[in-house]
Amino acid sequence: MRRVGVAVLVGVAFAVTPVMAGDTPPHLDTSGVNMQPAYPASALKNNERGAAIIGVNVSETGKVGYAYLMETSGFDDLDRAAIAGVMGWRFIPASNNGVKVAGDSAVEVVFEPPDAAKDPTKPTDNQPPKPAGDFLPKTFTIEAPRGEYNTKEKPVLCANGTVRATLKLLHSVGPAASQWKPSAALTVKSGKDEVALEMWEVEKFLNPPEAFVMKRHQGNDSGQLHYSHMTPFGMPETVSLSWDSTGLVTAMVGALETHQARLSGPPTQFSFSASSGAAEFTNSALVCRPDNPA
Repeated sequence: MRRVGVAVLVGVAFAVTPVMAGDTPPHLDTSGVNMQPAYPASALKNNERGAAIIGVNVSETGKVGYAYLMETSGFDDLDRAAIAGVMGWRFIPASNNGVKVAGDSAVEVVFEPPDAAKDPTKPTDNQPPKPAGDFLPKTFTIEAPRGEYNTKEKPVLCANGTVRATLKLLHSVGPAASQWKPSAALTVKSGKDEVALEMWEVEKFLNPPEAFVMKRHQGNDSGQLHYSHMTPFGMPETVSLSWDSTGLVTAMVGALETHQARLSGPPTQFSFSASSGAAEFTNSALVCRPDNPA
């Protein structure tokens, strides 16, 4: 039978914390209950191939609580298919002194194009595997001159998820101008519709603080939804935007939920940006959740 593509799963189980005597980390259930992710139709045109490593949090029942991309295959559609497949898999949960507990593991999903595309007698634009790499760097800096924006954009790989980062304003860029204040933002987008959580410098006496605001943009329409708290300039703060399959977005600054807004559909892209200055983003991550959490 001719295959239309194959995804090979390879267990790479590990424990985040040291495993004590008698304890076991979570690992993939290899009894046959897990279906291999289908090779995505969108990857056929260029005969994409690659391996994605997916980190998973496994509940005490063996279901996936959430998943995240540890190393990208080099192709968005392969990464998306790997995450979707892994979130439906079953695992053997971790144990602690004989008691089942939640734990972390990882699996590698390897995608190969159809056999026909690899036939040497037929012309093909088959692409070589792209080198694996981090989906998001652990730390990166974005700079933009006064009055301009610079953006780092990534695809959203799941219908239910969270993008988060710890961000910090570093300094202004370019000549001083009172109308341009350094700012940084975390944004999720659905077409031209977007929700942004912004941090910007606000002059106040001699110690400018950082303020947060959540904004909703729809086409040319823009509206400020909610102010959050202020912190001293240059202090790191963890922020996140979470969404569900209906497009409902929730913003968080630290442990504070700021507001909710609804996009016209599930986000397809998210971005980090800076304007009129430099901003540092650390511990950035995209976390995906299954439709039916564990």
